[in-house]
Amino acid sequence: MSSNEGLEKIDKYENSNEEILKEGVKIQKEGKFVKFLKKAFVSIIDQAITIAIALLVLVVFDFLIGLAGYYITDREKMLFLLYIIVNVLYRPVLISTKLEKTIGEKLNLKYND
Repeated sequence: MSSNEGLEKIDKYENSNEEILKEGVKIQKEGKFVKFLKKAFVSIIDQAITIAIALLVLVVFDFLIGLAGYYITDREKMLFLLYIIVNVLYRPVLISTKLEKTIGEKLNLKYND
């Protein structure tokens, strides 16, 4: 075996290791992207639930003050205020209950199983 053949085998071995490393990095990046998508999915679900709760509270509040003869003049601003309040309280309240997770996190766990 000549020295050139030995060098060629070493070069092939080094090139194959580089390809394996590149594939490993590619798989790792895809894993990070999938994790990001899952977190984004959980966040979107939680925000949709938060908006729904704020809308429900607005309707109930509007009905109750309507019984007293009052009404909300600017519903969008009131909805935004209720959304902020519900959004601030949503996660801490659900984590401190028996669920121990938000609804989006619970749905994501069931989706993964």
